[in-house]
Formats: sequence, structure tokens, C-alpha cells
Amino acid sequence: MTWRTMLTGGLCVLGLAAGSDAQAPRRALFPDATQYLTVQPVPLPTPVARGRRATLTLEVTPNPGMHIYAAGAHDVVPVTLAAHPPAGITVGRPRYSAPDVAQAPGAVAAAPAYRRPFRITVPVTIGAGVSPGILTVPAEVQYQACDERLCYPSVTATTLWTLSVSR
Repeated sequence: MTWRTMLTGGLCVLGLAAGSDAQAPRRALFPDATQYLTVQPVPLPTPVARGRRATLTLEVTPNPGMHIYAAGAHDVVPVTLAAHPPAGITVGRPRYSAPDVAQAPGAVAAAPAYRRPFRITVPVTIGAGVSPGILTVPAEVQYQACDERLCYPSVTATTLWTLSVSR
């Protein structure tokens, strides 16, 4: 068990205990996932022809005072993208902007993290058999955010690309 697991478990117990007092104001111990960052899919400027490739892009912006962990960080959940394309669309491996570094509360060493806006790109290939029209590619971004005081439990944000397929 890591110190973060113990800290998170302890804070959850404190949150449950505080919530049982009828006189205490009710508020969430951890903010909603949308309070950590925003995820914005970038629209493709032109339709994609069947049998061709395109690159889907997400712009991710951590909220002020927050940082999101990147690949290579230990004892935390780094940001990952999982796309769920419809039949006929093949998705390649996501690529992430180069991270900065950040210090987790109570940690000894800094870890790769994003404090500023960053991008996640993923190549897609439209199969020759895909019908022309509008398609959607849903995706999930899993990540863990921290501020100067504590690290929050990992969460998953959902997003959706819309793309036009031409003949």
C-alpha cells in the first residue's frame, strides 16, 4: 500500500464522518472531475476520404493550481487516452506533448506532469468499407490531478470527436 492510497483512504473516511453530522454543511471532499481540467476535441478541418489517415487531437488544459501526471510518474496514475472507434476505423497509439515536472504533496522527487495546456494526438485510418457521412469517435481520458496540498483520486473524463467521411 502506498502513502497516497493510505492518504486517500483516510481522507475518504474523514469525508464520510463529516457528512454524517446533520448540522455540518454538505460539500464534496474531492472536486468534480471537471474542476481538474478541460478536454476539448479539435475538429478536423476537412472531410477524410475512405482509405485515408487523419490525426485526431485533444487539447487538455489543467485548471489553475492543478497538475496532471504524465507517463513515467511513479505511485500516481499518468494521463492515458483510450479511443473507442466505430467499426471500420483503426486507431493508432496516442502521442502526448512533452511534460514539465511537478512535485507531489509529500513526495521527495519531482515527476513528469502537465501544468500548462497540452495535446494528445491519435492517428486514425478510415477503412475503405466505411460509408460516407458523419461519424463519432468516443474516447476516455484517465488521469490523476494534484494541487499544492494533495493528490485527488484518479478520474476518467469522456470526450467525443466528430468527423466527416467522404467518398
